[in-house]
Amino acid sequence: MKKLLFTVFIAVFSLQIFAQVGINTTSPSPASVLDVESSNDGTNFGGFLPPRVDATGKANITSKATATDDGLMIFFLDTRCLQMWNGVDSVWEDVYCMPVNNAPVASNVTITATSFDVGQMLTGNYTYSDTEGDPEGTSTFQWYRADDSAGTLNVIPIGGATTQNYTLTTADIGKYISFAVIPIATAGTTTGTEAFSVYEGPIDANDAPIASSVSIIGCTAVAEILNASYTYSDDENDPEGVSTYQWYTATDASGTGSSPIIGATASSYTIQPTDLNQFISVAVTPVATTGTSPGVAVFSSYEGPVLAFGGCSPILLGIQDFEVTPATPTLTLTENTAGTYQTGTGGFPNSNKFISPSRGYGVTNSFADIDLGPVDASSYTSATAYINIASFAATSGNGADGGDYVDIYVSTDGGATFSYEVEITGNNNAKWDFDSTGDVTIAYDGDNTATSFASPGGGNRTDAPSYIEITGLPNSANLVIGIVLNNNSGNETWVIDDIEVYGIN
Repeated sequence: MKKLLFTVFIAVFSLQIFAQVGINTTSPSPASVLDVESSNDGTNFGGFLPPRVDATGKANITSKATATDDGLMIFFLDTRCLQMWNGVDSVWEDVYCMPVNNAPVASNVTITATSFDVGQMLTGNYTYSDTEGDPEGTSTFQWYRADDSAGTLNVIPIGGATTQNYTLTTADIGKYISFAVIPIATAGTTTGTEAFSVYEGPIDANDAPIASSVSIIGCTAVAEILNASYTYSDDENDPEGVSTYQWYTATDASGTGSSPIIGATASSYTIQPTDLNQFISVAVTPVATTGTSPGVAVFSSYEGPVLAFGGCSPILLGIQDFEVTPATPTLTLTENTAGTYQTGTGGFPNSNKFISPSRGYGVTNSFADIDLGPVDASSYTSATAYINIASFAATSGNGADGGDYVDIYVSTDGGATFSYEVEITGNNNAKWDFDSTGDVTIAYDGDNTATSFASPGGGNRTDAPSYIEITGLPNSANLVIGIVLNNNSGNETWVIDDIEVYGIN
């Protein structure tokens, strides 16, 4: 302490004796009060270091500075600026500020994933940036788990989850997951602030795949080949692997006495003589290539009984008989332009205006447009439609003429679009009932160009087209039959009845 006081005394005393003070020089400039040289030996050099202060130190100096301290100088560490006191305005003025090297930034931090289910791999994404353009170094990653989507409850770093990818585990079920990045630069200020994605979740268990709509395609007769049909699905979109099959026999359609057929484990099965009179089902067990697998075995209905030979008989898919209580399975009737229900007998011919039991459907001096269906024929090779048509007149001098018609359309998309397939027309006041033998069979072609059939002449006919068969209809799941009826006299009546659609194998 004594030595320090002595030194200060000597410096002050020297300033009072000499007009100029030199540091590292014995010949200070006569124009200066203080002349500081960088070196006194030409070998060792130094610089002038102004007082360096942080915000606290600066505040302390400010509290004591007055107008007479104009020109007081400091180096402010917080902004790296050389500052001078402006005594007139009582503020610090920046003389020069050194550039500040900013830390790197991670932005747009997100997670991509197929789903947030156990077993799924998550990928963290982010954008690296640095104001000074310092390249990215080895940025660090950490995955976090929380109890809520805001990331405020029980947030913990997941042990070992320090890469850009993370595979969800059972420990994550019910939790929320976030990806975090600490950006690292190779130069300048190297370490940035940790940036988080939103918390995704809650994490679900990985569900097993599902087989639905399991059914059998084919005829249940000896030597016929049956095929399993089903729809595969998986909540996590895990692709289907090698799903498995097992065929069964039972003594009735309810599955009584169900027993697996030994060796019948392919997607198809050829019916054996030992299956005669049995009912057959197939069970499909869906298998996924990833995630939880396999799923639960799902059975088709039991089909049969197995016949000894021949193909399968046509299966009635729908009927519309226009009765108060319609027959089943019912072809749904949609009246776009309504006709009328027909009862009793016609004048000419003097026959019932229905097949059975009491009502048909038609028009008198009118126009009707109806749709029948849809029916699902997707389990069959094709379908066939049958339409019964009759023409009645109130007097012998009336009947269906060339301008009177019944048009038949087919839709395979539930009635959105139709193909015009058949036209039935009158001819010179033709009349006929449902027993007329002029049956018409035509194959569906879907070209929207109708094939026209006319009654072979006027009068009461027994050879007019009363029974229309359209074969080869597509095995659509939404098959609709559209019918339009038109005539132009109060003495003329078109009648249709018993519209049927059959599935064909």
